[in-house]
Amino acid sequence: MSAEREGLFPVCGALKFGSASAIGKLTTPTLASLGVDAPANVVLSFNAAPYYEPNLATGKFETAPNQGSGTTVVVTVNGDGTFDDGTQTQTLRNRTPIETGADAKGYMEYTLHTLRVTGATGATTFTIATSLDGTGAVTGSNSCRMWFDDLRIERE
Repeated sequence: MSAEREGLFPVCGALKFGSASAIGKLTTPTLASLGVDAPANVVLSFNAAPYYEPNLATGKFETAPNQGSGTTVVVTVNGDGTFDDGTQTQTLRNRTPIETGADAKGYMEYTLHTLRVTGATGATTFTIATSLDGTGAVTGSNSCRMWFDDLRIERE
């Protein structure tokens, strides 16, 4: 089974999630297709960053960027398995340009997200999606963009 995706755009070796009119969403292949055939604990990790572009006049990321969105990402376990807190949905927050010191560095820095899942089976998949309002609601908007890279799923 291949990954299901919508609103994803490859850019310079990473993915841009979402656009001005749609969220970005990726559902992984089943764990069975990745070699997990019995209940297992797995660790899901990826890098994500808000979708920011420098201010057109100043080049600054931290003050009045030309584009700025995508601080929230929602991760869902589909099928068997739960995160360590017993839920199947986590809303994660990417660090902002101010928090990463983007202007001094001259580039945006990713936030590494790492989630442990217990009781996953071969039928389990994961959905990673941008979110509009930070509450876990995944809705269409021009605020549903982020950068994404380095997805890993590892058996413990």
